Amino acid sequence: MNTSDWAEARSARPHLPERPAPGLIYGGDFAVCARIGKLTLDGSDKWWRVYGDVDVAAVVADVLDDVREYATPWFAEQMRARGCR
Repeated sequence: MNTSDWAEARSARPHLPERPAPGLIYGGDFAVCARIGKLTLDGSDKWWRVYGDVDVAAVVADVLDDVREYATPWFAEQMRARGCR
C-alpha cells in the first residue's frame, strides 16, 4: 500500500494506526487481498500440508509455482491499477 492511500484512509478513519501492521487486513477500498487459491484456474481454496512423510521439496515447488504463475501477476496488476511503479 502506498503512503498516500494510507494517509487518506487515516484521515477518514482516525482510529487507524500511523503505520499499518503487516499482518492485519484493515478492510476498505484502500487495501486489496486475495487468497492464492482464488487466483488459480479452478478458483478453489488451497492449503499446503507439511507433516510426517510429506515430500517437502514437492510442497515448496508447488508454492513457488503458484506464486510465479498466479500471485506475482496479480500483484503486478494491482500495482498498475493503482498507479504504482
